[in-house]
Amino acid sequence: MCGGRENLFSLSSSCWRYSLDKQSWAEEERLPLAVAGAATICTGEKMMMVGGVLEEDYYQDTADTADHYDYSTEVATSQVLEYEAALGKWELGPSVPENIQGACGVSLGDRVILTGGKNDKECGFGSKNVWILDGGTWKSGPKMNHARFALFVIFRNKQGRLL
Repeated sequence: MCGGRENLFSLSSSCWRYSLDKQSWAEEERLPLAVAGAATICTGEKMMMVGGVLEEDYYQDTADTADHYDYSTEVATSQVLEYEAALGKWELGPSVPENIQGACGVSLGDRVILTGGKNDKECGFGSKNVWILDGGTWKSGPKMNHARFALFVIFRNKQGRLL
C-alpha cells in the first residue's frame, strides 16, 4: 500500500507491506514524492503507480523582493513510478502521454493497459481514453464507450470487464 491521503489536506509518500505469515504491516521504501489517486499495477516483480495527483505550491510575487506563499493545490500528473521488489527502490518509468488521476490499470502478459481516469484541466467527469504500455512506450488504445473515473477493471481469459 503506497501513497494516498493522510488526511483531508495532506498526501502521503509512505508505503506499507502486509505479511500474511506475521499478520502485521511493515513500512517499506517511501515514494520519492507524495501522491494520491494513482493507478497501482503489479507486473511480475514490479509495482507501478501511474498518474495521480501531486501537491503543488503557488507563490504570489509582491512588490517587495520576497515571494509570499499563497496556497497549495493538487494537480494531476503523467508520472509513472516503478518499484523493483528485488532492488527495494523506486525509479521513474515512462510517463503517460496525459496528466491523469483516478485511472485503472491492469497487467496483461507483457503489456499494461490503463483505462479511464480524468485530467482536471481537460475532462472533469472522466475519460474514454485507453493507454497501452508495450515495449516501454505508451500507445493509444481503442476508446471506451463511456467516460469513467475511479473505476475497476478485471481481465479473465483475455477479456476485460469494467466495474
